[in-house]
Amino acid sequence: MNGQTKACEVRFAFVRHAMSVDNEAWLLGLPWPGIADAPLCGRGRQMLPGIVAILAEWRPELIVTSPLRRCIDTAIAVARTTATQVEVDYDLTETPHNEGDLPLPPDLLAKAQPSLIIRRQNAICFPEAFAEASTARLIRSLASRSERRICLVGHRGWLMSFAGLDIENGELICLKVEFEIGDLAKNSPMTITRIPRMW
Repeated sequence: MNGQTKACEVRFAFVRHAMSVDNEAWLLGLPWPGIADAPLCGRGRQMLPGIVAILAEWRPELIVTSPLRRCIDTAIAVARTTATQVEVDYDLTETPHNEGDLPLPPDLLAKAQPSLIIRRQNAICFPEAFAEASTARLIRSLASRSERRICLVGHRGWLMSFAGLDIENGELICLKVEFEIGDLAKNSPMTITRIPRMW
């Protein structure tokens, strides 16, 4: 495809993880608990049935999640109801991480079915290039997938840097991303559109 470009489109549902301990502390005006990989709080666990019900109606073919505990807990809750494969992608974190400096919590893996989690490792980015490089890498990898009903479980910061959209804990939005692929389109801009729920 030398010298050629091709239009490509990816549609996906993005879910912000259910409320975590640090989210709750911020909401209540309490000091930050100091937990980098904060688990879901009681209120967050109460959000899970609502998130599961919405996504069970859509029947996602693939769930891609950030490696942080609050996201994995949210993704596993959906996967257990929908029997959907979950993949962990380090490009969905809010700050640069890779498997070496952010391993998946052993206790979380122990309670998940071994076949449920597939670890996808991506090279770490320099901080100043993180948002642009990680987003482009993730979206382009989604475009190459055979699954078309893809759900991303991630963070407010990722969505803000990617699409300039704010989102509450447990909220879901649907996005369409259009871009060019091919040798002449390596740095082509992405057009991001929020679309009505796809089901």
